[in-house]
Amino acid sequence: MSTPKVLVLGSGNFGSCLSDHLADAGSSVLLWSRSAEVVRSMNQEQKNVRYLKEHTFSSNITAIGPDFPSKDVISSVGVVLFAIPTQNLRGVLKEMHKMLDTESPPLLIFVNKGIEKGTQALTLEIIADECGSDIAKMSVFLSGPSFAKEIIKRQPTQVSVSSLSPEHAERAAAVFHQPWFRCYTNDDPIGVELCGAGKNVYAIAAGVAAGLGYENNARAGKYSFACISVANYNVHIQD
Repeated sequence: MSTPKVLVLGSGNFGSCLSDHLADAGSSVLLWSRSAEVVRSMNQEQKNVRYLKEHTFSSNITAIGPDFPSKDVISSVGVVLFAIPTQNLRGVLKEMHKMLDTESPPLLIFVNKGIEKGTQALTLEIIADECGSDIAKMSVFLSGPSFAKEIIKRQPTQVSVSSLSPEHAERAAAVFHQPWFRCYTNDDPIGVELCGAGKNVYAIAAGVAAGLGYENNARAGKYSFACISVANYNVHIQD
Protein backbone atom coordinates (compact mmCIF):
# COMPACT_ATOMS: atom_id res chain seq x y z
CA MET A 1 0.00 0.00 0.00
CA SER A 2 1.33 3.48 -0.89
CA THR A 3 1.68 5.93 1.97
CA PRO A 4 -0.96 8.67 1.78
CA LYS A 5 -0.49 12.36 2.39
CA VAL A 6 -1.98 13.18 5.79
CA LEU A 7 -3.42 16.33 7.33
CA VAL A 8 -3.36 16.28 11.15
CA LEU A 9 -5.64 18.80 12.85
CA GLY A 10 -4.25 19.59 16.28
CA SER A 11 -0.67 19.94 17.51
CA GLY A 12 -1.11 18.77 21.11
CA ASN A 13 0.54 15.69 22.60
CA PHE A 14 -1.42 13.11 20.62
CA GLY A 15 -1.62 15.01 17.34
CA SER A 16 2.11 15.67 17.43
CA CYS A 17 3.15 12.13 18.33
CA LEU A 18 0.88 10.58 15.68
CA SER A 19 2.20 13.04 13.09
CA ASP A 20 5.70 11.84 13.88
CA HIS A 21 4.63 8.19 13.79
CA LEU A 22 3.00 8.59 10.37
CA ALA A 23 5.87 10.67 8.99
CA ASP A 24 8.37 8.09 10.21
CA ALA A 25 6.35 5.43 8.38
CA GLY A 26 6.76 7.36 5.11
CA SER A 27 3.72 9.63 4.93
CA SER A 28 4.04 13.29 4.04
CA VAL A 29 2.32 15.04 6.95
CA LEU A 30 0.77 18.50 7.25
CA LEU A 31 0.32 19.42 10.92
CA TRP A 32 -2.17 22.23 11.55
CA SER A 33 -1.73 24.28 14.70
CA ARG A 34 -3.63 27.27 16.05
CA SER A 35 -0.31 28.51 17.43
CA ALA A 36 1.99 30.52 15.15
CA GLU A 37 4.79 29.78 17.62
CA VAL A 38 4.35 26.03 17.18
CA VAL A 39 4.23 26.39 13.38
CA ARG A 40 7.50 28.34 13.41
CA SER A 41 9.32 25.97 15.78
CA MET A 42 8.19 22.84 13.92
CA ASN A 43 9.26 24.19 10.52
CA GLN A 44 12.51 25.82 11.60
CA GLU A 45 13.72 23.55 14.41
CA GLN A 46 11.65 20.33 14.11
CA LYS A 47 10.54 20.98 17.69
CA ASN A 48 7.14 21.55 19.31
CA VAL A 49 7.71 24.31 21.87
CA ARG A 50 4.57 23.35 23.81
CA TYR A 51 4.39 19.55 23.78
CA LEU A 52 6.96 16.74 23.76
CA LYS A 53 9.57 19.49 23.88
CA GLU A 54 12.61 17.20 24.02
CA HIS A 55 11.73 15.31 20.84
CA THR A 56 13.10 16.16 17.40
CA PHE A 57 10.28 15.58 14.93
CA SER A 58 10.48 14.02 11.47
CA SER A 59 11.48 16.21 8.56
CA ASN A 60 8.46 14.73 6.71
CA ILE A 61 6.22 17.02 8.81
CA THR A 62 5.30 20.50 7.58
CA ALA A 63 3.40 22.67 10.06
CA ILE A 64 0.65 24.99 8.80
CA GLY A 65 -1.57 27.56 10.52
CA PRO A 66 -2.83 29.30 12.48
CA ASP A 67 -5.44 29.88 9.76
CA PHE A 68 -7.65 26.87 9.08
CA PRO A 69 -6.46 24.76 6.12
CA SER A 70 -7.81 25.85 2.74
CA LYS A 71 -10.00 23.79 0.43
CA ASP A 72 -6.96 23.18 -1.81
CA VAL A 73 -5.01 21.76 1.12
CA ILE A 74 -7.86 19.49 2.19
CA SER A 75 -8.42 18.24 -1.34
CA SER A 76 -4.70 17.41 -1.66
CA VAL A 77 -4.61 14.84 1.16
CA GLY A 78 -5.80 11.25 1.40
CA VAL A 79 -6.27 11.22 5.19
CA VAL A 80 -7.46 13.81 7.70
CA LEU A 81 -6.68 13.00 11.33
CA PHE A 82 -8.66 14.89 13.97
CA ALA A 83 -6.68 15.36 17.19
CA ILE A 84 -8.99 18.10 18.47
CA PRO A 85 -10.55 18.14 21.96
CA THR A 86 -14.12 16.88 21.79
CA GLN A 87 -15.48 20.17 23.16
CA ASN A 88 -13.97 22.04 20.16
CA LEU A 89 -14.71 19.44 17.50
CA ARG A 90 -18.10 20.71 16.33
CA GLY A 91 -16.67 24.08 15.27
CA VAL A 92 -13.80 22.42 13.40
CA LEU A 93 -16.22 20.11 11.58
CA LYS A 94 -18.36 23.09 10.54
CA GLU A 95 -15.29 24.60 8.88
CA MET A 96 -14.21 21.29 7.36
CA HIS A 97 -17.60 20.45 5.89
CA LYS A 98 -17.63 23.66 3.81
CA MET A 99 -14.51 22.46 2.00
CA LEU A 100 -15.07 18.71 1.90
CA ASP A 101 -15.69 16.84 -1.33
CA THR A 102 -18.53 14.70 0.01
CA GLU A 103 -18.58 12.58 -3.15
CA SER A 104 -14.96 11.52 -2.68
CA PRO A 105 -13.88 12.51 0.83
CA PRO A 106 -10.49 11.72 2.36
CA LEU A 107 -10.30 9.04 5.03
CA LEU A 108 -11.42 10.75 8.26
CA ILE A 109 -9.84 9.43 11.47
CA PHE A 110 -10.74 10.71 14.95
CA VAL A 111 -8.52 10.22 18.00
CA ASN A 112 -10.31 12.50 20.47
CA LYS A 113 -12.06 11.10 23.54
CA GLY A 114 -14.98 12.28 25.61
CA ILE A 115 -18.62 13.35 25.41
CA GLU A 116 -19.71 16.83 24.35
CA LYS A 117 -20.92 19.00 27.22
CA GLY A 118 -24.51 20.16 27.00
CA THR A 119 -25.57 17.87 24.16
CA GLN A 120 -24.09 14.68 25.69
CA ALA A 121 -23.21 13.75 22.10
CA LEU A 122 -20.55 11.26 21.13
CA THR A 123 -18.15 12.16 18.32
CA LEU A 124 -20.06 9.90 15.92
CA GLU A 125 -23.19 11.95 16.59
CA ILE A 126 -21.36 15.27 16.22
CA ILE A 127 -20.04 14.14 12.83
CA ALA A 128 -23.55 13.14 11.71
CA ASP A 129 -24.93 16.52 12.87
CA GLU A 130 -22.33 18.59 11.04
CA CYS A 131 -21.37 16.46 8.02
CA GLY A 132 -24.26 14.06 7.52
CA SER A 133 -24.86 10.39 8.28
CA ASP A 134 -22.96 9.09 5.23
CA ILE A 135 -19.74 10.79 6.36
CA ALA A 136 -20.33 9.54 9.91
CA LYS A 137 -20.65 5.95 8.68
CA MET A 138 -17.29 6.21 6.89
CA SER A 139 -15.48 7.87 9.81
CA VAL A 140 -12.91 5.91 11.79
CA PHE A 141 -12.10 6.06 15.50
CA LEU A 142 -8.68 5.22 16.91
CA SER A 143 -8.42 4.66 20.65
CA GLY A 144 -5.72 3.40 23.05
CA PRO A 145 -4.65 2.53 25.69
CA SER A 146 -1.70 4.59 24.53
CA PHE A 147 0.49 7.42 25.77
CA ALA A 148 2.06 10.02 23.49
CA LYS A 149 5.41 9.92 25.28
CA GLU A 150 5.67 6.17 24.63
CA ILE A 151 4.48 6.28 21.01
CA ILE A 152 7.09 8.94 20.30
CA LYS A 153 9.75 6.52 21.61
CA ARG A 154 8.40 3.72 19.38
CA GLN A 155 7.51 1.59 22.39
CA PRO A 156 5.08 -1.30 21.70
CA THR A 157 1.53 0.01 21.42
CA GLN A 158 -1.84 -1.58 20.65
CA VAL A 159 -4.92 0.38 19.59
CA SER A 160 -8.49 -0.23 18.51
CA VAL A 161 -9.50 1.08 15.08
CA SER A 162 -13.26 1.17 14.71
CA SER A 163 -15.82 2.21 12.10
CA LEU A 164 -19.34 1.38 11.00
CA SER A 165 -17.59 0.67 7.68
CA PRO A 166 -15.19 -2.28 8.03
CA GLU A 167 -13.50 -1.22 4.78
CA HIS A 168 -12.60 2.19 6.19
CA ALA A 169 -11.42 0.66 9.47
CA GLU A 170 -9.05 -1.62 7.55
CA ARG A 171 -7.76 1.30 5.48
CA ALA A 172 -7.02 3.31 8.62
CA ALA A 173 -5.31 0.34 10.28
CA ALA A 174 -3.07 -0.04 7.23
CA VAL A 175 -2.07 3.64 7.45
CA PHE A 176 -1.00 3.33 11.08
CA HIS A 177 0.28 -0.22 11.37
CA GLN A 178 3.97 -0.70 12.15
CA PRO A 179 5.82 -3.54 13.93
CA TRP A 180 5.67 -1.54 17.17
CA PHE A 181 2.15 -0.15 16.57
CA ARG A 182 -0.51 -2.84 16.30
CA CYS A 183 -4.01 -1.99 15.07
CA TYR A 184 -7.05 -4.19 15.82
CA THR A 185 -10.22 -3.35 13.89
CA ASN A 186 -13.86 -3.65 14.90
CA ASP A 187 -17.25 -2.28 13.85
CA ASP A 188 -18.38 -0.87 17.22
CA PRO A 189 -17.38 2.83 17.29
CA ILE A 190 -19.98 3.63 19.94
CA GLY A 191 -18.49 1.04 22.28
CA VAL A 192 -14.98 2.30 21.57
CA GLU A 193 -16.04 5.89 22.25
CA LEU A 194 -17.81 5.02 25.49
CA CYS A 195 -14.86 3.00 26.74
CA GLY A 196 -12.48 5.82 25.86
CA ALA A 197 -14.60 8.34 27.78
CA GLY A 198 -15.33 6.02 30.72
CA LYS A 199 -11.76 4.93 31.30
CA ASN A 200 -10.71 8.53 31.92
CA VAL A 201 -12.75 8.56 35.13
CA TYR A 202 -10.85 5.55 36.46
CA ALA A 203 -7.53 6.90 35.22
CA ILE A 204 -8.09 9.94 37.44
CA ALA A 205 -9.00 7.63 40.35
CA ALA A 206 -5.81 5.64 39.78
CA GLY A 207 -3.83 8.87 39.83
CA VAL A 208 -5.45 9.89 43.11
CA ALA A 209 -4.57 6.50 44.60
CA ALA A 210 -0.96 6.89 43.49
CA GLY A 211 -0.87 10.41 44.95
CA LEU A 212 -2.06 9.04 48.28
CA GLY A 213 0.84 6.62 48.29
CA TYR A 214 -1.11 3.46 47.48
CA GLU A 215 0.73 0.95 45.33
CA ASN A 216 -0.09 -1.94 43.00
CA ASN A 217 -2.83 -3.65 45.04
CA ALA A 218 -4.99 -0.53 45.10
CA ARG A 219 -4.33 0.25 41.44
CA ALA A 220 -5.07 -3.30 40.32
CA GLY A 221 -8.36 -3.17 42.22
CA LYS A 222 -9.28 0.06 40.45
CA TYR A 223 -8.40 -1.40 37.04
CA SER A 224 -10.44 -4.56 37.67
CA PHE A 225 -13.44 -2.56 38.84
CA ALA A 226 -13.08 -0.22 35.85
CA CYS A 227 -13.21 -3.11 33.35
CA ILE A 228 -16.44 -4.45 34.87
CA SER A 229 -18.03 -1.04 35.34
CA VAL A 230 -17.33 0.27 31.82
CA ALA A 231 -18.50 -3.02 30.26
CA ASN A 232 -21.78 -2.89 32.21
CA TYR A 233 -22.27 0.76 31.30
CA ASN A 234 -21.79 0.01 27.60
CA VAL A 235 -24.30 -2.84 27.67
CA HIS A 236 -26.84 -0.66 29.47
CA ILE A 237 -26.52 2.43 27.27
CA GLN A 238 -26.62 0.49 23.98
CA ASP A 239 -29.68 -1.59 24.92
